[in-house]
Amino acid sequence: MADVRNRRCLNLGCQGNYIGVELFIMAANSKKILRHRCSWATGNPQMEVYHDKEWGRPLFDDRKILQAFFLDTFQAGLSWAIILSKRNNFKKAFSNFNAAKIARYGRGEVRRL
Repeated sequence: MADVRNRRCLNLGCQGNYIGVELFIMAANSKKILRHRCSWATGNPQMEVYHDKEWGRPLFDDRKILQAFFLDTFQAGLSWAIILSKRNNFKKAFSNFNAAKIARYGRGEVRRL
C-alpha cells in the first residue's frame, strides 16, 4: 500500500526532502519493509526499477561507467524515461559499452552512429 508523505528518500542518489511514496515491500521473512521512493520515479515501472536499483549507486565496472557517460550525454534535452527506454538500443549501437571495441571503430561504424 502506498502512502504519499514528505519524507527523505532513502536512496543514496537523492538529496534533501522529497515528496515521495512509501512502499511496503514483503521481505523473504514475510516482514514488511518500509522503503521510500521519490515521486519522479513513480508511475513508470522502468523508472521505479532504475530508482530502486541504480540511482545514486557508485559504479566500479568500466562498462557501467561508460554506459552512464553515454546515456547522460544523450539525455540532453530529453527526459530520463526516454533514455532508459532506449538503453538496449544504445547497448547494441555501442558494442555493449565495451570501450576496447569502441576504440577500434572505423569510419563505417562512426558514420553508422
